[in-house]
Amino acid sequence: MNRQHNVESGMTLLELMLAGGVMTLALTFIFGSLITISVVGDLTEERSVSVTHLASVMEELRGLTHEELLAYRPPTFQGLGPGETVTVDCYQADGATLRLPINPASLVDPLPNPLRVQCTVTWRDERGHSLTITGSELYYQ
Repeated sequence: MNRQHNVESGMTLLELMLAGGVMTLALTFIFGSLITISVVGDLTEERSVSVTHLASVMEELRGLTHEELLAYRPPTFQGLGPGETVTVDCYQADGATLRLPINPASLVDPLPNPLRVQCTVTWRDERGHSLTITGSELYYQ
């Protein structure tokens, strides 16, 4: 009994290596996409928390009198980690920045009416990148 070998019956080592390489490349892209989705999800969550903190401060400022606004100290939030800072600035007519709280007796020029107030929330993400979100409003005296 003499068997004849079919030339097309199996795969060569080169074909197996090529198929393995294509599969490895596909799995690399799939896992890379999953990691990217995770990072973007974390960033979106942090951004949502920062927007909530910003809106909270801006809403709190909205109910203050002019004197209370100048004496306002931003709260300390913990939702974005220990590196989170909240600053509130006022702008004079010439564009100069004044960081709250302000001693009204130290003002040389009167503040403009309306007064532009800007709140900034800054934090660092898990990878150490510094992120910022800002909002501003005009306050009438």
